[in-house]
Amino acid sequence: MAHSLKDKLVAENVYVSLQRLGCPLVEGLFLKETESMLELLCTPSNHRLEILMWICKRTSPPLEKKLFLLKDSPVDTLIKEITNFGHEMMLCSLDDMDLIKGCASPKRQLAFLGQLVSILESERFEDFSVSFGNEQLLKELFSNPYLPSLLSPVCNPWPAHIAEIIKKKDSGSKKWRSLTQKSKEFSLEEVSSTLKKTTDALAKIQIECTYLTDDPNGIISSQFLPQALKLAICDLSQLMAAFSQVFASDFREYCNREPPEMSNSAVAFQSVYQLLDACTQDLQATAQVIEVSEVVCSAVDGHQQKKDFWENDQMTSLFSKIEELKKKYERFLSVYQRCSK
Repeated sequence: MAHSLKDKLVAENVYVSLQRLGCPLVEGLFLKETESMLELLCTPSNHRLEILMWICKRTSPPLEKKLFLLKDSPVDTLIKEITNFGHEMMLCSLDDMDLIKGCASPKRQLAFLGQLVSILESERFEDFSVSFGNEQLLKELFSNPYLPSLLSPVCNPWPAHIAEIIKKKDSGSKKWRSLTQKSKEFSLEEVSSTLKKTTDALAKIQIECTYLTDDPNGIISSQFLPQALKLAICDLSQLMAAFSQVFASDFREYCNREPPEMSNSAVAFQSVYQLLDACTQDLQATAQVIEVSEVVCSAVDGHQQKKDFWENDQMTSLFSKIEELKKKYERFLSVYQRCSK
């Protein structure tokens, strides 16, 4: 059966990792071809099962104890135990015994083995780093020139000048303790007076907040109940916390940006905007003038057509009355002109 190049490369990586981990079951094989490595790791055999058991034992010490107790049990029992271990490691399903036997596809088998080997290599690297760190610490400790003095300390008397300095420090510390005691008493009095002032202020506020107590009629406003106020404060705190989280995750990067640079055409746009605004105002004024003129014309037409009582109890319109006056004026003017001639 021909295998893909990817499967061969994965099989070679797993085989090299087993050699690097010191697996005794691959020592002395000296396999050079990837096809042979693939056949060793993906073909059902007792040798393959022993390699898999060695990897699982190194990965999980409790499993090593179980397999040691089951060493005389049938092969199916060992396979079932390894399957349970793979299920606990979330590498296979609980009934995936064909994968442990070597009857599954090479791709699945190599993925399973590769994951186990990578776990084993990571644990080995952590153990190596811890041991290397401890070794470096021990080297630094034993190479320290002060180690003998630390192991056998000697209490030498202080020199005269250092003893004098220590005496001065002791006397100064006593003075400092007395000053500290006085400052503590003063701060205690100050705190007591502040607490009393605060209590008086709270009492005055409680008297002013009459809406938090029962009114004379025994009715309490629901919007001023302490429970309602607590609920409102709780909702407000939740909203503020949500906003703070959204601001920190989404909005902060936008708020920290530099302001955009203004274009060189900003002055031209500003002047165009001002001209358009002035034109809009002129058009609005013109529309108002037209509306007012229409109202005036309609009012004038209404007065002209409206009929009222004038002299001689005759009901005529203003237009008719003006026409009548015009005729009278023309007759009077004609008579005056004839008389003057």
